[in-house]
Amino acid sequence: MTSPESRTTWLKSGSLVAVYFIFIAFSPTQTLLGRLLPRTWQSGFALNASLYAIPIILMLVFFGRENLGNFRIFRDRPWQKLGQIGLSLVLLLLGNLISGLLVGKQSANQTGVDNATTTTALWAAILLFVILGPLLEETIFRKILLTKLATVIPRWLAIGVSCLGFLLIHVNAPQDFVAYAPLAIIFTGIYLWCGENIAFSWTVHMLNNLVGVLVAFSWL
Repeated sequence: MTSPESRTTWLKSGSLVAVYFIFIAFSPTQTLLGRLLPRTWQSGFALNASLYAIPIILMLVFFGRENLGNFRIFRDRPWQKLGQIGLSLVLLLLGNLISGLLVGKQSANQTGVDNATTTTALWAAILLFVILGPLLEETIFRKILLTKLATVIPRWLAIGVSCLGFLLIHVNAPQDFVAYAPLAIIFTGIYLWCGENIAFSWTVHMLNNLVGVLVAFSWL
């Protein structure tokens, strides 16, 4: 275990995790928000953006400066770090290829992203699904549920909570377990490999999602 976090940090972390799961994983919240939104917003990108808005705002307020500071690590030996990211992308590609062969069809979560992109511009899809969404998830599943949680529970258990939490939040159909297991393992692995720095795992996560969004738009 590492040094304990302050009470303020735990309050911020707990609030962000709670709000994230209430808006993203709790079906009644999604149903209620859908009823409150204008009819034209009740499906596709607008609904996704509305659900993510409050968690993203809290993440930027509570951890924005801390997350931004993580990117200073690229100032030292940037080529070595780019090599680590490149190797992670190769592993991610292999993992996605193997899971794709095993599943034989697109994950339900990716189908949802495809449907959402049909109702918005490319820049908006990139902002939500490529930049802010992954930053929110890395903050929650790596920074909070791994690094910060490891200050109060065994490290191996925090790693398991991080991987399992990330996997379950993306499961909308049975095939999603196979499709997202490589992502959960690789994102967590690079986070640990690179000194628990969110800049690395976010970069790989971002590039992975960028490919998914560009593929979705290429079919429009």
